[in-house]
Amino acid sequence: MLNIVLAALALTQVSSFESVDVCQKVPGATVAAAVGGRLVDQRPVNVKGLDAARCVYGIEIDGSRRAFVVWANPAGDFDGLREASTPPLTEVPGVGDEAFTVTDPETRRVQLTGRIRGKLTVQVSGERAAWVIEIAKTALSRF
Repeated sequence: MLNIVLAALALTQVSSFESVDVCQKVPGATVAAAVGGRLVDQRPVNVKGLDAARCVYGIEIDGSRRAFVVWANPAGDFDGLREASTPPLTEVPGVGDEAFTVTDPETRRVQLTGRIRGKLTVQVSGERAAWVIEIAKTALSRF
């Protein structure tokens, strides 16, 4: 039954994220390959009543464990996320229909927010812009 639901989600705008398994849609091995690493672990996170879902990935790169998070959000969230982001925002061409990154000044983690209009918004966080861009391209292609 879940495969039927996921197949339907791939063809239409995602309307409810409570039961979406982002780890299944964007497998950890695929995320690891996008950044030249090795999957250590992955964990889906779904919160009842939250209109978003995420997967937390542990990826070993050059002998160190790195954490990445991929969020799947409703298509309409993109503009609000842009407005709520603290400048400076960096536009990222070639990722979905539109994408931008911001860097947290305290943690130095980069967050990319990208969208496929009318379908979904994806957020990816990690340590380096190049890594989150590659993961975002992969994630957007899987929905």
